Amino acid sequence: MNPSRSEENENQANSSIIQYPVEKILHKRTKKGKVEYLLKWQGFNEFFNSWEPQKNLKCDKLIKNYAHKLKQNRSEENENQVGSSIIQYPIEKILHKRTKKGKVEYLLKWQGFNEFFNSWEPQKNLKCDKLIKNFEEKFKKMKKKNQPECQYSLRNSTKTSHESSNSKPPKK
Repeated sequence: MNPSRSEENENQANSSIIQYPVEKILHKRTKKGKVEYLLKWQGFNEFFNSWEPQKNLKCDKLIKNYAHKLKQNRSEENENQVGSSIIQYPIEKILHKRTKKGKVEYLLKWQGFNEFFNSWEPQKNLKCDKLIKNFEEKFKKMKKKNQPECQYSLRNSTKTSHESSNSKPPKK
């Protein structure tokens, strides 16, 4: 076997691999003992985010920056996660609130996932006091803003149909 020939074949094989630039690292996990990163690809929307093994990545600077950022934000990030002893997903934001069967639930947008994965979660499962507090403040303002300044309610009346047809609606 000719060594220069095998090097040439290897270089051709490597040059046929398409490389896409990584915009940012969204999350990290270990699967079957191997580290993987959830990547946001430059020029592509969230739908194309994907988990990639660390060995396939050539973005050491992004990985180091992500690790550093993770260490700095660890306490804050732990606060913004759904409580589970197995898997915890970071919450990007709270979108809405409802009460179902007397229990408060929040519609959540999950970090690194598109809107298709938004879900209603019971308040008791959430460990994100700051996010809830901020959302509640905005939610109260929104409710006040959407309240009409004046309300007019129709009441049962004892007037005859002739009298009621001559009545005028209230002036604004």
